[in-house]
Amino acid sequence: MKYKHIVFDIDGTMLDTEHVLLDVLQQVIFELQGRRVEQSELLFTSGIPGDVALRKLGFEDVAAVNDLWNERFKQHFHAVRLFDGIEAVLQKLQEASVTLGIITSKTHAEYEHDFLPFSLAKYFTTVICVSDVDHPKPSPDSMLKYMELTGANPREILYIGDTQYDMQCAKGAGADFALALWDAASRYEGADYYLSQPEEIVALLG
Repeated sequence: MKYKHIVFDIDGTMLDTEHVLLDVLQQVIFELQGRRVEQSELLFTSGIPGDVALRKLGFEDVAAVNDLWNERFKQHFHAVRLFDGIEAVLQKLQEASVTLGIITSKTHAEYEHDFLPFSLAKYFTTVICVSDVDHPKPSPDSMLKYMELTGANPREILYIGDTQYDMQCAKGAGADFALALWDAASRYEGADYYLSQPEEIVALLG
């Protein structure tokens, strides 16, 4: 088996959250800054921690704005769904004795609120949140932390995500990367695999 470890991003890879997050962010920007911003101008926020995104948008009291963004997201959480085929793929990978992990830019509190309700945590043995490392994605720190905790060799790891930040995190640590095109905003050059559907992940086991 080529890959003994398959590591997943959450937003845009397992959960379809992007439109909800961006809709709410648009509202927050208009409410606090009085300007209307197109979602296309906010796509850069996907895959990086909320405080980093808000700082880039010119907010000074980042912690307070991030709290507001999260609170508004919770109010619209009913619109978040699991991408079709994800759980079936996780079941097949687990049955094939693949070790599954998560690397996310969410905080532990966001992970608990946003991800745990979908009852998928049982498939994963190691979860790396943004607060577990000194430098978030695109830094390789999260993948290096995963390797430290699991003892995995980078050649045994495939990271699956939907942003260039995910790819840079994997590549910086020497791991392979698969771009999840079912929600990717762009087709970034440099990925080892381009996946149209979650079911294609199983075929990569080799």
